[in-house]
Amino acid sequence: MVDQITARDAAGLEDVIRSAARLADQVRELVTSAGSVTEREVAMLATIAEDVRDRVIAAERLKVAREDGVLAGFRRSTHRAVDLGFDLVGTVVTAATDALDAFINTPRGVSRDVQPVLKDG
Repeated sequence: MVDQITARDAAGLEDVIRSAARLADQVRELVTSAGSVTEREVAMLATIAEDVRDRVIAAERLKVAREDGVLAGFRRSTHRAVDLGFDLVGTVVTAATDALDAFINTPRGVSRDVQPVLKDG
């Protein structure tokens, strides 16, 4: 009887783990799809903004503005800060994803040391 309960509990746990793995995969696909759409939208907005800029600001004026020492320094520093931010976010996201995958996909079995608790009655 004890072995039947242990086997049934183990099978139920495996079902829960498989369901959690499927859910995690579906959530990952959803987040990836949403991220891809968002990235495309941001790229499109940047292209539109560049087009507007090119129509409104003369190329010569833009060149002079970009050569200003202080503004050029801010521009470089801002680009570096954005890159560092995305490096940090990317590292955290990929590490979390890898950890979740490792946890979900770790084979589990019934430990021989675990004894089920039988209710009286």
